[in-house]
Amino acid sequence: MQGTSTRFLTAVVCIFKANAWEGQLQANGMTFECGTYGNEGSNGDVVFIHGNEKYNKGRFYPLMSHMADHGYRTVACDMRGFSPRASPQQAEAYNYNEMAKDIFAIADAAGFGHQFHVVAHDQGARLMWHTIAASEGRSRFLSVSSLAIPHGDAFSESVVGPKANPIQQSGYQYMDVFVMDTPESLEWSRNQMYEYHADSLDKIQRRTWWYKGGVDAGALGLPPKEYDAQFPWTTDGVPSTAKVGHVDMPVLYICGDGDLCGRAGGFPYASRTGELCDGAYTHLRLPTCGHDIMVARCSQSAHGMCTGSACGLYSGSGYQVWDTIIANIQLAQPPQPTQPPQPTQPPQISSYHFEANLDCGQCGDSNYLYIGAEGNYWDDATRNTALAVCGAVCNAHVECGGFNFEESLGNCYYRRDTGCSRSTNAARDCFTKVNSHTQVVV
Repeated sequence: MQGTSTRFLTAVVCIFKANAWEGQLQANGMTFECGTYGNEGSNGDVVFIHGNEKYNKGRFYPLMSHMADHGYRTVACDMRGFSPRASPQQAEAYNYNEMAKDIFAIADAAGFGHQFHVVAHDQGARLMWHTIAASEGRSRFLSVSSLAIPHGDAFSESVVGPKANPIQQSGYQYMDVFVMDTPESLEWSRNQMYEYHADSLDKIQRRTWWYKGGVDAGALGLPPKEYDAQFPWTTDGVPSTAKVGHVDMPVLYICGDGDLCGRAGGFPYASRTGELCDGAYTHLRLPTCGHDIMVARCSQSAHGMCTGSACGLYSGSGYQVWDTIIANIQLAQPPQPTQPPQPTQPPQISSYHFEANLDCGQCGDSNYLYIGAEGNYWDDATRNTALAVCGAVCNAHVECGGFNFEESLGNCYYRRDTGCSRSTNAARDCFTKVNSHTQVVV
């Protein structure tokens, strides 16, 4: 691979396969520890960016190897503060405006073209969003896949300002301490970063500077600091000032339900991120996952629920996280010639077969349809209004086979198929589309 910077091998080189390389890249005046897969990028070039975590570039290697087999050229590096020879010991060096330059310099050093795709996790994803807001990212990124971090503006809204959510504000109190940059806060931070507990304080400090750098660049909002005995002062919070705004490149947002970015956090990150994406947008929900996507066992499960535009474009790895990342990248590829559009028919209004006191469609996560308000798989209704409220929503989605109303919760739950897992339940009613392909089993 040819690039604008020199690439050279370290004394110890790990060759994983014929088209893989691990060594050092010189970029932006520093030396980064990197790994690459793929000798040519016939389907595109991809930069992977890790966050504040134990498994850095190596977390991406299995996916990078898989992508190399499918025509992608990829690079992942231990980023600034994690590579020994790219670890300045000044807080100012971790301002996101400076760190954004590393992304483009690494891509150039790897020999990538002017435009490339980005897959990023955790703080790396926050840096990626800021790079769209403040520098060349909007013109050079072909697509972005954001793992465990929503659109940057949505995150700021969740912790400070009129839309802020108390669960988010409480959950992100640690960031208020990380950015204090005092000896006491540094020792506290080391105890919080249990995977780094044995690391020296200077390494811990560089990790906390990733957060300070985000705040200093206006990219990262901070929640109002709550009172606690060790750090008793309070603050009003810090809103972000470098807004990302609307983006038109394909966007993928992946989050586990157990993470603050998912259902455990109580903030509609998925729908809010979608509102800020003018191009193709995909949300992959992982009900069995927490924050640590890609290294956790859940990334190999079939429990993901993909509700966006990239679903079904690519399959083959057996891992839904991998397949959806590749599918999102494919959305940025030049469109193939298509047949002239045919006249569309007006949507068919369905009638429903009503079965009182019946539970139906409880046959696994894959049978849920996330077509309700704010991306949920349910809507609020009463027994008297269920058909009018939920029938109209189901009518608008051809994949909806019906819904199951539950009286105690006041919800109706959308199903692909109402014919499975049927049982008598006085608190539930089953509605099945008459013109659906549902096979009712009685």
